[in-house]
Amino acid sequence: MDHQLSENKLILLYIIHEKENIKVSDLYDFVLFRGYMDYFLLQNYLEELEETELVIQVAQMGELYYTTLPAGDTVIEMFRARIPHSIREDIRNYALNSELNNGSPLMGVDCDIEKIDDERYDVHCRVLDYDRAVMEFIKTAPDEEAANRVRNAWMKKGMSVYWNITKELN
Repeated sequence: MDHQLSENKLILLYIIHEKENIKVSDLYDFVLFRGYMDYFLLQNYLEELEETELVIQVAQMGELYYTTLPAGDTVIEMFRARIPHSIREDIRNYALNSELNNGSPLMGVDCDIEKIDDERYDVHCRVLDYDRAVMEFIKTAPDEEAANRVRNAWMKKGMSVYWNITKELN
């Protein structure tokens, strides 16, 4: 039973991690439709993930979303292999094929790389609300490979960074 409890929490955490900034309703639909767990277990596990500060629920334009916090990202990196491969693939396919961009039709992340000279690249990272930047910063990288690593990390974790900063400022 304890193994199942841990696996179910990891599955939820992995879904939220892969489909960053996921609507609560979309999360429930996906988990319940796939039969990964029942409604009551889903609710309990989500509450526990919030209490342990692995995920956060935020309201945006009348909708509720979940996103992972840095501790949640760390847990996934450490224990991802404990989630059955078929379930990880199912979740990744869902995240890639979902009609929502970055979990929200309103908000998303964007990133551009600009070559400054032979030894520097600027990575322009933004969080967008429609087409308006609500947060942006520039990270300088020593080479194109490092710039691409920053870009890839931002595209995956940008919304989590944004929600974390927003939470800290409240």
